[in-house]
Amino acid sequence: MNEYDSLKLAKILESEYKLVETPEEADLIFINTCSVRDKAEKKVYSLLGSFNRLKKKKKVVIGVGGCVAQQEGENIVKKSPVVDFVVGTHNLSLVPSLIDRVQNNFPPQVAVDYRSDWEQLPIGISSGVCGLVSISRGCNKNCSFCIVPKTRGPEVSRPLEEVVREVKYLVAQGSKEIILLGQTVNSWGNDLKPRKKFVDLLEAVCAVEGVKRVRFTSPHPQEMRSELIDFVRDSEVMCKHFHMPLQSGSNKILKLMNRNYRKERYLAIIDEIKSKVPECAITTDIIVGFPYETEEDFKETLDVVQIVEFDSSFSFVFSPRPRTKAASFDGKVPRDVALERLYRLQALQKEITQRKLKNWIGKVTEILVEGPSADGRENFVQGKNSQGIYVVFEAPGLVGQLVNVKITSAGSHTLCGEIWSQPL
Repeated sequence: MNEYDSLKLAKILESEYKLVETPEEADLIFINTCSVRDKAEKKVYSLLGSFNRLKKKKKVVIGVGGCVAQQEGENIVKKSPVVDFVVGTHNLSLVPSLIDRVQNNFPPQVAVDYRSDWEQLPIGISSGVCGLVSISRGCNKNCSFCIVPKTRGPEVSRPLEEVVREVKYLVAQGSKEIILLGQTVNSWGNDLKPRKKFVDLLEAVCAVEGVKRVRFTSPHPQEMRSELIDFVRDSEVMCKHFHMPLQSGSNKILKLMNRNYRKERYLAIIDEIKSKVPECAITTDIIVGFPYETEEDFKETLDVVQIVEFDSSFSFVFSPRPRTKAASFDGKVPRDVALERLYRLQALQKEITQRKLKNWIGKVTEILVEGPSADGRENFVQGKNSQGIYVVFEAPGLVGQLVNVKITSAGSHTLCGEIWSQPL
């Protein structure tokens, strides 16, 4: 989501600014922030501190945006005198006027008001082979640990026609895979009049000429419907991948989290996905050390991980966020206990992930080539298969093409292979 917002801002400013590689080259530095975890927030202030010397050496405008900006507002200016303007998650369109005010010697500017409608922004710069498209803003779920409803506001669905228009633009710019973004992506359309279903949007996006693949992130288990699973099964364009946040395998903890589903419902959804789309990859998010979590609660989470056998997971120690209900909970889990549980969970997930990756060896899978391999080997490229797994193989000059690759080996998180047929 933040990458998408940054691309939008680059488009807004393209008549006055071009992107450069380093802060030292810049006339404008914009920090787009995340506040889902405390660590990310602390990094913002650390980075701002590193610009003190640069600000003294040259005239550079420094702005802060994103969720920390929305959360902290004027406090950022008070804590970091290098900051010239702060812009919240609903006000990217105001950035040019905020810069003008700074350049006309106004004091530091702060714009963090909420909007009830969808902010009208220009279609963004293409992010390459995989194009990002936001379909909703904010969230109505109010999970007790989550700051998103405070920083992004209530859920607002983007009109279908606007989404399709942006998809067509990205395809014209070379995007082959479209990634639909939303805090609760599968509740898109609930607030529209007349009400629409997420599957309606998927049908429209998949029908755009030139779209080879469609992904979405992240759905909420409470909003999962059989028709969505059926659509993923039946569509040749939909990627066979569900990112299904679990957060905890304990019903007690799920209730404290205000997740609005229980372990049994979650496992029923997983069973339906596996029975209807057996080739589907399933990934997840898990929070460890939530207030009142006992060893038994944690073992229930391990049990679910073993039952589901997620292809991969993002797991973190609970991070209390300001103005969330969970921040005021008693029953804090000692950090050393939480970390020990996290390490056990990650060790189990590593074992499962490596076993599942090794199961790919000898199989042929279709890869969308995204660019040169991350390790920099000459003539080697990388891309994802439908399940979202990165594959590295030797094939110069095929960026943006779909190719069949036979898997020859598996690493910790990626696969290696060799071209099996000519580009499709």
